[in-house]
Amino acid sequence: MNKKLLILALPAMLLAACSSEDDNRIFSTSAAERLEAAKTDYKETLTSNGGMWAIEYFTNDEEPGYLMVMQFSTDGAVTVHADHRWIGNTYKTERSCWDVLSDNGTVLTFNSYNTLFHVFSTPENIVGEGAPTNPNTGADINELGYGHEGDYEFLLFDRSEEQIRLVGKKHHKEAWLRHLDPSTDPKEYLAKVKSNLTDLNNRSFPVLTLVEPTGETYGVTNFASGIPSVYPYNFGDVEADPVTQTVKGNGIHTTTGFRFRTPLNIKRADGTEWKLASLSWDENGILGNAAGVKLLGPTPKAALSTTTFTWAVDTASFTGTLRTAFAAMKKDIVAYSKANPLKSIKFAWESNPETKALQPVLVITAGSRVLKDYIFVNYNDDVTAVFSYGSAKDKGTLTYEEKVEGYKNFKAQLMQTYALTKLSEYNPADLELSSTAGSFKMSK
Repeated sequence: MNKKLLILALPAMLLAACSSEDDNRIFSTSAAERLEAAKTDYKETLTSNGGMWAIEYFTNDEEPGYLMVMQFSTDGAVTVHADHRWIGNTYKTERSCWDVLSDNGTVLTFNSYNTLFHVFSTPENIVGEGAPTNPNTGADINELGYGHEGDYEFLLFDRSEEQIRLVGKKHHKEAWLRHLDPSTDPKEYLAKVKSNLTDLNNRSFPVLTLVEPTGETYGVTNFASGIPSVYPYNFGDVEADPVTQTVKGNGIHTTTGFRFRTPLNIKRADGTEWKLASLSWDENGILGNAAGVKLLGPTPKAALSTTTFTWAVDTASFTGTLRTAFAAMKKDIVAYSKANPLKSIKFAWESNPETKALQPVLVITAGSRVLKDYIFVNYNDDVTAVFSYGSAKDKGTLTYEEKVEGYKNFKAQLMQTYALTKLSEYNPADLELSSTAGSFKMSK
């Protein structure tokens, strides 16, 4: 043999020998045996303790994550439970096949077509409500050939009894399987997420506020959609630029909160950045994290000062001297006119006939008679309001003030300094007003 060829061949032979020897030294079984063992272990994990898992699934970067429930059976069947928008936002179940294979690693495959799940991996044009459109023309974007760019086969990693990390074989998006208690009702589990989103999807107040422990604040839009945009507000003497400092990322809403697919790099007003990975629900119904970051809804002040809102007072909710004054007014109004008993109390906004300016108005309806007082509402802060009389009253109001003592006294009692409390953090459609004279609730 040529000496040069011999010299070149020797290292390769030695490497092969070393590789085999090292493998035998490190492992007591062959690579093929270890793959078979891994397949068995994953199958046992997926089907044990009820075999029910929530999958947090992602497709492309322009869509939110999708939450579904999968129940794996030992006979190779899987039941998929879903209610996502690509099946009409209605709860459906469908049974198909699954398996665990060896293919450059341990692979979970959904190997028979399931309309609830494979809709994301079928390379067809996306149609229906929410389908992508050209932002300039509004025309449909043809996705034929790639569709949602989702996967139906996944490499399996980081297995435990509670969760398994998945990585799509084709598009490499990360997903997670989270184990659910066998007693979980999949329909109720998915419905809980939608219920949490009801208040977050508030068209009256589309901007939420993200707050850092330092006090720096950020506007957050489209949070309920799962693809929120975040931009900084001015902080101290530093002016923010929402045009250049807005960032956007896709994530997924779950029963415990919200998680970005990859941590979002958020820009501060001064140009520095920080990462936000997830937010969790606390016992008060507020989203936040262990670092002290919180996502807050509109303030009571913002709600009460919205000029398009009309607030109906829950007259059964009066407490303290307000309750006493209300009962007396109700009695005196009937005594004055049995045909016109008290019907309702509302706060609204109308043009003041004297100043022509838009102003809060107290509206008390007694039968066919609508009695109005234009009032002032001033704010000490975002959660404290001071009610006081304005200057204009209509003729009917002046008549009732003169002849119905309970009516006049009740209104005087109502003019107080109130602590304002939202009954929901993200949808201030229901407020409670508390003062030294008592409290009451009202809804828009």
